[in-house]
Amino acid sequence: MSDSPKCAQTTLTKISENLYKSVPSGVYYALVKKTGKQIKRSLKTKDPPLAKRRLREFQEQIEKVELQSGRSHVTFDEVAARWLEILKPTMKPSSHLGKETYINTPRIHSQDSSLA
Repeated sequence: MSDSPKCAQTTLTKISENLYKSVPSGVYYALVKKTGKQIKRSLKTKDPPLAKRRLREFQEQIEKVELQSGRSHVTFDEVAARWLEILKPTMKPSSHLGKETYINTPRIHSQDSSLA
């Protein structure tokens, strides 16, 4: 990659690894490559230390998503159980029990409940 790639009509100057600065506006951008794709995000700041912190946060967020999506065969049961676990603190016990019963009811149309 060159030091000044052109992305969407904006001239960016490389500041450090994965950190670029827009020449006309002075706003910092993150350019990260993951799984063969380049991801470009505005860090919405002109402050260098803040841009570096936001870049680190952005990279951590990408890693977290990559780890969560690493499995290719996630079943409906796994997704439903995770969803129910996340929402449990906001539900009445009777609502939670009703949804849990519904989720655990055998599905007629599919033996393999894979979402992949």
